[in-house]
This record gives sequence, C-alpha cells and structure tokens, in this order.
Amino acid sequence: MTTKSLIPVSIAADGAAPLSPARKRFNTLLNDLDKQRDLMLLWQQTLPQLRQLQQQELMPLAQRHDACLRQMVFLLDQAYDHKSMGVRNRDKLAQWIAATADDLLQFGDDPELQQVFGKYVEPIPEDEDDPLARQMMEMLAGRPDVSAPEAFWEALRAGLGEQATPPPPRPGKPPGPSKREQREAAAQEEIKLSVREIYRKLASALHPDRETDTEQRLRKTALMQRVNVAYQKNDLLALLELQLEIEQIDQAHIDALSDQRIAQFNAVLSAQVKELKSEIFAIGHDVAYEWELPLYRQPKPGKALGHAQDEVQQLRQLVARAEADLASFHDIKYVKAWLKTCQPPADEDEFYW
Repeated sequence: MTTKSLIPVSIAADGAAPLSPARKRFNTLLNDLDKQRDLMLLWQQTLPQLRQLQQQELMPLAQRHDACLRQMVFLLDQAYDHKSMGVRNRDKLAQWIAATADDLLQFGDDPELQQVFGKYVEPIPEDEDDPLARQMMEMLAGRPDVSAPEAFWEALRAGLGEQATPPPPRPGKPPGPSKREQREAAAQEEIKLSVREIYRKLASALHPDRETDTEQRLRKTALMQRVNVAYQKNDLLALLELQLEIEQIDQAHIDALSDQRIAQFNAVLSAQVKELKSEIFAIGHDVAYEWELPLYRQPKPGKALGHAQDEVQQLRQLVARAEADLASFHDIKYVKAWLKTCQPPADEDEFYW
C-alpha cells in the first residue's frame, strides 16, 4: 500500500544563485510524484468502499430487482390473455414482456422465461431464398473463401504474383546495438547503481541482526521492510525519505548533490511518475467501466464513491417500486392503470415506465 512520508524531500534554493535546470526538474518531479502518491492513497482507501457497496448492497439489490421483473413477466403474461384487456394494452404488454424477458435471459438460461419470451417475438426466418441472404451471397460471389485461411492466402498470392512472397532474409551476423543504444544502456546502468548505492547504505545502517537492543531491533526490522519494498519498486523518493528519517543524510547533503547525480535521480523519478500515473489511470478506467461512468474522463476517488452511493440509492428505490407493483399485479384494474404510465421501449435493450 502507498504511504506518505512526513519528511519532504527537495533541493533548497540558494539565494546567491538560481537553481540549475536539473535541480528545478528534480523539485518539479518530486512535487508531481507527491501529488500522484496522494491520489493513489485516496484510491487505495476508496476501492474497498466501492467493493463493499458492490458486493453487499448493489448486487443483492440487483438480484432482488431481477427476481421482481421475472415474476412480473409471468403475471403480465397472464394479464395479456384477460378478456377485458384491449388491443392497445395488449400491444404495450407484449412490448414490455418481450423487452424485459430478453434482458433477463442475457444473464443465463431460464426455460420457463424463454417459453414466455417466445410468445411475444417473431421467429427468425431461416429461408434460404430470403432476399437479403440472396443479396449477400451475390455480393460475395467470385471472392476467395476467407473462412479457410490457406485458400485465402493462396488466392492472395495468385492475385499479387510472386512478388507478394517476401525474399528470405540474408544469412549473416545480427547487427549489434548502435552507439546511441550503448549510451542509453550505460546511463541506465548508472541509474541502477545510484539507487543500489542508497539501498546498500540503508541496509548497512538498519540491519536488525547487528542490533542488541530488542526495541531497536524491532524498529530496524520494520524500517528494513520498508527499505526492501522501496528498492523492489525502484522507489527512489521512498529511499531518500528513509535516509532523511534515520538521519543518514540531511538537507545539506541533498543540496550538495552534483548535477550529474541529480540528472540520474531525475531519470528514476520520471519513470516513477509515469508508472504511477499509468497505475492510477488503469484503476480509474476499471472503476469507470464497472460503475458506468464516462470512459473519456478520468474519475476522481471522491466523485466515484459519490456516484456509486447514488447508484445504490436509486436501485433501492427502483426495487421498492417494483416490489410494490408486483404485489398489485394480481389486480387487473391495477395492471390497466399501470399501463397508462408505461412508455414504449426506447430500443430493444431498454424499457422505461
């Protein structure tokens, strides 16, 4: 879990001379990383609440609502055949029953529901002489059978000629890395060494086996666990914060770092910021997908939680209304009154009343 240190890391400005570009970028990256860590911490606190809402409230409510709708389908199917039901009301009932049953059948097989659904939908024609099917066959006439990959590629090669076949690669020694790639690899190795150097200094100072005092041994064990986690994640900021926390370094030490070392640190921090932003984006995308939030906008933890709570409340009201309707659908007069408030389905997937 992401934790926030109480000891800030930064390079202090010298009144005599402005900070170099590398030092300015160091502070900018630290500030950006700190904001992303705060946001990740909020998500880590919010995600369990969202899961609890989904598992303990939303899903049970959705199951209750589906159960109500299923029973309503059967009751309204009986009402459809009632002698007092007029043509207009039967049309409305047929639309509602078909749309609702179709929606419920998306979640699994239900022979009884399928039987009712079949009464209110037209069967799909399987006539080979269907005009649309015949037109599609005419459009595909003369084209290679793409359902058979070998036949398709054979036809493609025949149409393009021998030039469609790429020439075989020339045998020889594979090319080695370019000078630019070599420089980048060397720079990456220096960065790894810089982080490893900090880790070794911390490990040397915090190794619990060298501590005779029991309380201090426990303290160092906990700190060493944090060091190992930070090193495994290549979390430079956390390692620097730990150095400050145990007073292995101070502000003067950070201010005295060379621009070359700062540039190496900047590369690590930049990668950290990028990785953390990517993780946060993935979390936000998953939450938006699960809770039907706009996918084009990254949600904030607080707004996502508020939206989820609103969804639960709306579904709770919907269930209460459905259960009240279900209890009254045995009365044909109530069904007729209810039908007056019904609106035709907006499309085949939705029905509002």
